[in-house]
Amino acid sequence: MQETKKLKRAALVLGGVTGVLLLIFLIQVIRITWILAGLEPYPFDETTVSIGISNVVYNFIVIATLIITLTMFISIWREESPFRQGIVNRLRIIAFLLVVFEIYWFVSQRIHPIYIDMEEGYRMVIYTPLHGYVLVAGLVAYCVSLILHHGITLQTQVDETL
Repeated sequence: MQETKKLKRAALVLGGVTGVLLLIFLIQVIRITWILAGLEPYPFDETTVSIGISNVVYNFIVIATLIITLTMFISIWREESPFRQGIVNRLRIIAFLLVVFEIYWFVSQRIHPIYIDMEEGYRMVIYTPLHGYVLVAGLVAYCVSLILHHGITLQTQVDETL
């Protein structure tokens, strides 16, 4: 019983943090969309619009991941057991989105690198390297979903034998 309370408390705290992050990213998307729609004066060229659209896509991937994570924490908070197929499915979707995010970020940095103007007309190009941290997090989330799925299967087998 005590472990259930701890799990519910942890789900509530993590859900709150996820909700705050979700709000921040939603405000970011609204701000970028506001600028791209021309509702705020901003010096545009083709690169600026392309980078803005790229940032909106990036933010939507993050928002989708946060929404699914938030629903997972709410589900754990409302119900007693996280060992359900719905949680496993959400973890798999989160893992997929994390992998897509890392690949998208890497490709978009190659298409739109960051330029820093230096002295005497020189320009330095900065690429964000593929660190792979988000990719590894996605793979770990997928492995956790496989472990939870195996646990659900074992629990079902035990219930059937009793």
